[in-house]
Amino acid sequence: MALASQGYIVLSLNHQDGSAPVVQRVDGSFLTFDFEIPGLKGGKDTEEEYYRARRSRTNLRVKELLASTERLLDLNEMDLPELKESNLSLVGRLQKDHSFFMGHSFGGATVLTAAKRRPDLIKAV
Repeated sequence: MALASQGYIVLSLNHQDGSAPVVQRVDGSFLTFDFEIPGLKGGKDTEEEYYRARRSRTNLRVKELLASTERLLDLNEMDLPELKESNLSLVGRLQKDHSFFMGHSFGGATVLTAAKRRPDLIKAV
């Protein structure tokens, strides 16, 4: 809210990788926390599997973040019907070269990975 009050557009994601306590999907169904991956940590036989699973989750989260950011920035060129109905427009108002990402915990790994993959899209982390 503090950033939005200063004129920033804030995009907050609920990732659909099973790392959140619960996420409601677009279809109305719910995705709950996946206890399987954390359960892999600590065992010698499962350590490699744990890191592979975490990397897979990071890749999904980065994909979600970058796609969401790209769609948001598309609003600089074209409005959504829902925005037009509310007499709102972001066309020509977004500064595409001022995208800042932040995250904590697993979100930190997500934004750092996204920035490495798309330095053209992200000004700072």
